[in-house]
Amino acid sequence: MIIQQKKDYALCKQIAQSMRYLLFLLTIVLGNSYQSSAQSKNRFNIGAGYSYSNTIIAIENTLLIGIAPIKPKPGFYVSLAYEHQLSGLFTTQLELNLQQKGHRYESSVEQRLVPVRYTYIGINPTIGVKPVKKLSFLIGPEVNLLISKSTSWSNSKPIEIGLTGRGRYQFSRIGITGGYFRAITFYDLTSTGTYSFTNQNWQVGLTYQLSPR
Repeated sequence: MIIQQKKDYALCKQIAQSMRYLLFLLTIVLGNSYQSSAQSKNRFNIGAGYSYSNTIIAIENTLLIGIAPIKPKPGFYVSLAYEHQLSGLFTTQLELNLQQKGHRYESSVEQRLVPVRYTYIGINPTIGVKPVKKLSFLIGPEVNLLISKSTSWSNSKPIEIGLTGRGRYQFSRIGITGGYFRAITFYDLTSTGTYSFTNQNWQVGLTYQLSPR
């Protein structure tokens, strides 16, 4: 119990520190936006693409019970995003997404890799820079709500919190995007509580700009 409380306290400190960094960056961005004479631009984008989940496994207690080898799992995502360009250099974005994550394990019975799917609805506010007109880099927190899973483990966490970084290049209305997500909370535990599973995901996909350029 004491160990778990210490872990929860450390996690809260990580989240609080991340929020302070984000607030600091947002203050800089808003200050630049206020001083800039550039006209703000608002856009809506839809997106979809390929997601590659590579689970991070950690040992949580001394009950060293073996588990089947865990392998990465391919998945997908779809998104709807609202972008507000603050100035010629700085931009912000609020994204809603649906993602399928998870892992695969080697089944000695079925002699194959068995996929374990976790489906989330997420929200991802980001801030970033546009060093050139069509290229942008964004970073921010992401909160995901678990809506379904294909495993009977009872220790799944309903909410996942992490950080996302993303780059995008825009070709007229079509854009290509790539990103990386790293959770700071685990998404599941084995039934004995021995091993925890934490998400990290790479994404690549396309976006389509709904509103005029």
